[in-house]
Amino acid sequence: MPGTRAGKIETSVGLLVLMLLAGIAAWVYSRQFQFDPTVYAPVLSGEEGRPSGAGGPVHVSWFLEYLPEGMEPFSSAEVFGPETLSEKIDGKAELYLSAGFQGLICRRFVLSGLPDAWIEVFVYDMGNTRNAFSVFSSQRRTEGEDAGFAPFAYHSKNALFFVHGHEYVEMVASSERLLDPILSMGRNYVAARPGETGRVEEMAFFPKEGLSRESITLLSSDVFGFQDLNHVFTAHYVLDGRGYTLFLSERKDAREASSLAASYVRFLLENGGEERGAASPISGLKAVEILDSYELIFSHGRFFAGVHEAEDLEGALELANRLHETLRGVGP
Repeated sequence: MPGTRAGKIETSVGLLVLMLLAGIAAWVYSRQFQFDPTVYAPVLSGEEGRPSGAGGPVHVSWFLEYLPEGMEPFSSAEVFGPETLSEKIDGKAELYLSAGFQGLICRRFVLSGLPDAWIEVFVYDMGNTRNAFSVFSSQRRTEGEDAGFAPFAYHSKNALFFVHGHEYVEMVASSERLLDPILSMGRNYVAARPGETGRVEEMAFFPKEGLSRESITLLSSDVFGFQDLNHVFTAHYVLDGRGYTLFLSERKDAREASSLAASYVRFLLENGGEERGAASPISGLKAVEILDSYELIFSHGRFFAGVHEAEDLEGALELANRLHETLRGVGP
């Protein structure tokens, strides 16, 4: 009968469509486990595929030349700019943004045949060496060991962190057994571009005696809870068994440094501090007692400086004098 014949045709077509859909689903499922960088990589963008300020496409070969034997890409490179950084490092983005973040490229690599043995590489373009050092020093782990191949580089049991020119680089592995490949990747990366080491000149201004060099940190914003205080270096000292923190910030000129010192003193007094007399050869030095500790504040030329949260006023004055002597040799 005509109706029966039409029904059989519709049923056959329906079965054919279902089989086709099932085949497509099976193909998609199998492909998700097969990484092909030539398919998934973004298109080529400028020299070495680095991100610009807002982030951009990356060459498929990004970072492959620095891999040790036996490692291969597990994913294509990802690029993030200031507006999208929080999508990758939610909770820490503000630290990078306040320090001058420009762009991030990250990518995951694995040991051949071992997808659980991975290393993820993060290369942050921070604009300049000072900015890169700021995020490096602000997050430095106390258990880190010197990596030896760059002025600012250390490693933990399963990660490597270093500054290279305007870049801050992190390499994090899935296990401790991948430390050797991580260190090899870091050495290869730095050796390939030796002209980009960069310097942070303010580190040389801190007095050497009693200084823990690894403690030197560059704080980018809202330093010591004061909104107007930014770009401040801090360093930890031990004097006669007591710990102290010296701070230093190079400003545009002497007027700005002096104004900032006065503003910080007012901030402390407005928040419960009391000014104390302190005999010192440093012209204009102020000592403020607040929350059972002492803040010493002064300016010299274009530098704003002092001692933060010292428990002992006498020791704090001695270190402030040493810092002042160092700054006197820097020039106007």
